[in-house]
Amino acid sequence: MTGVYYNSAAVIDQRGEFLGKYPQAPHPHCHPGFWEKFYFKPGNLGYPVFQTDFGKIGVYICYDRHFPRAPRAWA
Repeated sequence: MTGVYYNSAAVIDQRGEFLGKYPQAPHPHCHPGFWEKFYFKPGNLGYPVFQTDFGKIGVYICYDRHFPRAPRAWA
C-alpha cells in the first residue's frame, strides 16, 4: 500500500535465497526526537521462525529486545 511503511528485516540464506521478512512489532517512543512509531506501522506478521541449513532462527530489530514475547513465541 502506498505510503505505509514497516521497519523490516529481510532474511536471506547462505545461497542468497529470500526466506522471508520480519516487520518490527513494537516501536519506541522513549525520548524526544525518537518518534519511530510515527513513521512506521507496527509489524503484523507475529514473530516468524526461519529454517536455515544451520538451524532455526528468529529476528529481532533493536527495540524488540525489551519485550519477552518474541522469545516466548519462538520457543
